[in-house]
This record gives sequence, C-alpha cells and structure tokens, in this order.
Amino acid sequence: MHNPNDRHDSAPVNIPLTEWAPGLTHFVGDACATPPNGIGTGSPLCGDCSARGPAKNWIRADQISASRLTAGSQVNVDLRGVLPRDAQGRFLHVVGIRLVGTYRYVTAGSNASFTGYQQLAAWQNIVLEDVSGWEYLSNVDARDLLDDRYLRTGVQSTFVDTVPATINANVGAQNNDVDVSIYFPLTRPYAKGADAMDGSIPLALIQARGDAAFRFTAAGSPAGAPTGITCGGFQGTTEVWLEVVALPTMVLAQPWQVRTYNDVNTQGNAQNCDRATDYLTVRPYPEDNGGQYCNDFGIATFQAAGNTIASGLTLAQQQERTIMALSDDPRVTDSVPSILSGGYSRFLFLVPPTRSRSAMVAGTISYQWTSRTRTSTRFLHRTVAGHIQARLDAARAYGGGDVVGMGADGSIVAPHKEATAVIAPAAMNGKK
Repeated sequence: MHNPNDRHDSAPVNIPLTEWAPGLTHFVGDACATPPNGIGTGSPLCGDCSARGPAKNWIRADQISASRLTAGSQVNVDLRGVLPRDAQGRFLHVVGIRLVGTYRYVTAGSNASFTGYQQLAAWQNIVLEDVSGWEYLSNVDARDLLDDRYLRTGVQSTFVDTVPATINANVGAQNNDVDVSIYFPLTRPYAKGADAMDGSIPLALIQARGDAAFRFTAAGSPAGAPTGITCGGFQGTTEVWLEVVALPTMVLAQPWQVRTYNDVNTQGNAQNCDRATDYLTVRPYPEDNGGQYCNDFGIATFQAAGNTIASGLTLAQQQERTIMALSDDPRVTDSVPSILSGGYSRFLFLVPPTRSRSAMVAGTISYQWTSRTRTSTRFLHRTVAGHIQARLDAARAYGGGDVVGMGADGSIVAPHKEATAVIAPAAMNGKK
C-alpha cells in the first residue's frame, strides 16, 4: 500500500530512473517518473497525490529601469504580469513585499556620517491600495516599514532586514552605491492557523485598482542627510517581489493601515480612532526637531476608549512601560537603530503592539504630556478597520461566491465587519 506520508522528492541529476507504476510502494527519494522534456513537464502521480503547485511562493512582479526611476520621480509598480490565480485556479494572496534596489548617495568630500537607517528613506511616499481605495500603506517611507515590522514581530533579522552600513564622515568625493533592499511582511510571520492570513490582501483586489495601486517615489533629497551628501537615484534595475499564498478560496482579512503623522500639541486625540488600534507609538525621525530619541517628554497620561491606561508617568516610567511591552515576546531582540541610546528610547508606546486582533483598542485614544521641548510629536500608528461594502462587493466579484465569516479558530461564523471574510464559491474547488 502507498503511504500518503511518503515524500516524492525529485531524484538527483544523471541517476537512471525507471517509470514508477501506480500501486507500487515508493519511498523517500524515489521519483514518480523520469521527466521526459525537462523543466515544465509533469509526471504521473500516485492515486493519493493530486497535482498542485506550491501554496507559498515568491514572484517577481516588476523590474524597473533606472531611467524609469530617476531621483525625485514617482513610479507605479506594474503588477499586470502576475496572474491573480495559479494553474490550479487557487487565489493568490499577498503576504509580503520585498523591494530590491541599489541607491546612489554622492559625497562631496567633506561630509558628516550618514546612518544606514536614514539611507532607507531612498524609498519614499509608499502607497499600497486596493480596488475600494483603501490605503494599507499611506505615504510612508522604508524606515516606517522597518519599524512596523519590528513592532509586530519583536525581531529584526540580520538577513532580510539588514540595514545599510553607515557612510562615514569625510569619505571623499565619490559615489556610494548602497543596497537599500527591504522586506515587509503584511502578515505576522509567526502566526498559526487562521491568524496566519490576518493582514493578507487578495492580489486580484490590488490589481483591480489599476496602475497606481502600488507606487513609491525615489528620494530626490536624502531625508536628514548632512551637508555634503546628495542623491544620485536608483542604479541599475530595481525589482519588486511579492510573497504570495495560494488558497482555494479568497480570504479577505480586515483592512489595516500604517501611517505616520505629527501633532504640534502636547495633548489631543490620535487620528483614525474610528478604527481599532494595533499599536500607537511616539517614534520620531532622526531629522525631526529634537532628534530620534525621546528625551524631552514630561509627565504623561493616556486614555483609550474612556479608560485611563496610564497616568502620571515620568519619562523613565514611559520608557520602562515601552521596554516591558516589547519584552512580552521571548523572541524580542534589539532594533536598528537601537531602542535605547544615552538612556533614552526611540519608541514611547501609548498603545503597545497587541499581536492579537481581539485584544486591540477600539475607541478614542487621548494623550497629554505636561511638557515637551520639541516642536511636535511624531506618531507611528497601525490601525485595523471593519469591512466596508465596497471591499466585500469587490471580493464577491473577483472571488466568485458569497461571503461567510471565519472565526479566530478557523470556524465558520456569521459574516460581520470584524471577522475575516471568506468568499466561498458554490463549487469549493477553486474554480468559478
């Protein structure tokens, strides 16, 4: 009898193979057939195996020439070359994006140092939206992507999230070509079960928005760069890759948004409080007045949905609250730039990252500091909204079925605005 748990690995090159006959036992390392014509050819499968491609994959969506992406120009990423469904009819869902490119910073000969974190601002005004007009990424730059990834995972990989090396002071008059590639997961990399698709976006709904669905600007002037450094633009070919998951039905997670904004007041309400808040943190840019470390915030009081969640906190206590929230995850590592420098943190949480949709704050978030030296407070804010009718209608149209809800445990529930929606075709075989 065939064991359905057997692996069907490809055999090494140049080893003679014989045709595998259905009904005969085969083991790890056995090949089901000799591919007669090389790449792209199929092979017979045993009765318990059905032909299917990988459920998770990386696809290169666009290659952007340097002439198309000069310094200061905006580019609309061309997503038309990626089919929204695979050969088995499964729906592709975007779960990650990788921007791959080399950016040129030109030093005049006399310059101060320029950190790798600041160099990531080569990617500016990044917008990602779907057919309903909802903006997931709302005019952020790559530093926001890096920090959002860290706040959601507590981990900064030294491989996929390597920050460029610092351009040292007075390196001479030269071109400094820097790898500014960055990976941004839409979902939570460590999530399991139904939560693993939380944050994903059906590719069809992004493509249906048209040419401007995913766009960004090449920096024309380097954010926070010292005198003596100018922008030379992206060099060679810039690539955009999509990490996709293929599913037999279309899954429509609640729409999220990452954005940054300033408030000149020392007290007020956070923006977009008609949504749930995944996290809300003070997070200045290095070039902001006062610098990137929060050394000038006085006694703080925070309220959420009418509840006082922190009151009378000194700056040291605000920092301690932030570090303890990050340390809830045993995988947490230091960020880049470092969370602490000179005794001060570059994050101050109003609402710490929840890492669970059911635990998110829903309601008005208010803040008050008794004092602040800098001229404004920059927030990094991730929110999650309920489904709107335009997105559900689009999902029905492109998903070819009716909407049902999915609970956190993967169970089918009545559809409502705060549940992950599943577009269930009449024939659950992934085909219309």
